[in-house]
Amino acid sequence: MTHNFYIQVVLVSKDTILIKNYEQVLNASSKFLLTKDYDSITEVLQKKDLLNTVSAFIFDAQTMGIQELVKLKTQVGSKKILVVDSGPDNMVNILKIGVGGYLSRKHDYGSLLDFVWKVSNGEKALDQDSLKYLLQNLEKNMEPQL
Repeated sequence: MTHNFYIQVVLVSKDTILIKNYEQVLNASSKFLLTKDYDSITEVLQKKDLLNTVSAFIFDAQTMGIQELVKLKTQVGSKKILVVDSGPDNMVNILKIGVGGYLSRKHDYGSLLDFVWKVSNGEKALDQDSLKYLLQNLEKNMEPQL
């Protein structure tokens, strides 16, 4: 059964607790529907009919490798991807892949809905911890130009 009035989301994670919690949060909203969760990119990519209806992917970088994210991004092209992680350490490498958003605290359920909304609508989303991390590293690597 297709719910065209929802923003359909697919979750890619091996964390069963995260899957359960994200399903509750997303499906409690009137805007989102967690269509399916997968624990491998290969399985996701085999579902061609599902890929046509999905608006956004949530990718758990803590339980899935960055190479898996590269495979997903390569195969789904313009589909929107929100990456959730356990901190901003991998953020720069992940953003270079071309994802739509990065949420460094994957258990930040309040921000999750806002981030999925932004990413699915083509906006970029970066949480405060990640932004702070990015700015601190930028300052360290910049030399003043006189």
